[in-house]
Amino acid sequence: MRRTIHTNILIITILSLMSSCEDENLNKGFPVPKEGLIAWYPFNGNANDESIFSHHGFVNGAELINDRDGNPESAFSFNGINQRIIIDDHDSLSFENAIFSYSYWVKFSDVINENGSPILCKYKITTNFEYGSYIYQDNTMQFSLLDLNGGCGVQVGHVDDVTDYLSDWHNFIFIADGINGSAIYADGELIDESNANISCVPENGSGDLYFGFGGGWNQQIYFKGQLDDIAFWNRPLTQDEVKKIFKGTGFN
Repeated sequence: MRRTIHTNILIITILSLMSSCEDENLNKGFPVPKEGLIAWYPFNGNANDESIFSHHGFVNGAELINDRDGNPESAFSFNGINQRIIIDDHDSLSFENAIFSYSYWVKFSDVINENGSPILCKYKITTNFEYGSYIYQDNTMQFSLLDLNGGCGVQVGHVDDVTDYLSDWHNFIFIADGINGSAIYADGELIDESNANISCVPENGSGDLYFGFGGGWNQQIYFKGQLDDIAFWNRPLTQDEVKKIFKGTGFN
């Protein structure tokens, strides 16, 4: 009789723990906002886009590593020499109204490449530049928009000194809102914003989207560091969404 009671208590305890874990996973929700989600790369063993649009990436040399939570093969490392990820051009990855957002997690190398270091870029190498995120030789990180011929280009936000972020993983989010300007967030906090009208800038180019690679016209520069959880939306994210992405609390 006593053995039966102990067995029943053990079963109830196990079921309770399982239920608790399931509830925790349900409460955590989807990792990024689904509304307006154009592409999402959690790097779960590959460079597939896990949005409904399937803008899958082609991995050229970049190596899978543990992510910031220790999950194996869930982030990519780039050597700064010849490694990159390529996503084929698609109309939905061009934002002609300059209304869009993107987010990424990055762990910078201790040494910035002498020619700078592009984190992501959509361009055609010799033409068709649309947008990008770059680290320059002075250790600033710029977020840029240009028209296809370079006639109307702006640096729409920047990070003063990336050496402040060399330790551990950090989340950066760029938000473009057309005539209302732009904003940059680092680890959930606003660090730069502009009220300048940026609606004149983007066009629908034919260049591919690159992770760990990019440059200006006729430049081919590689990023040295680690990237994870890159996502794009065709709308401005809210401040609440920015904070939730950083905290990892999830979305319904």
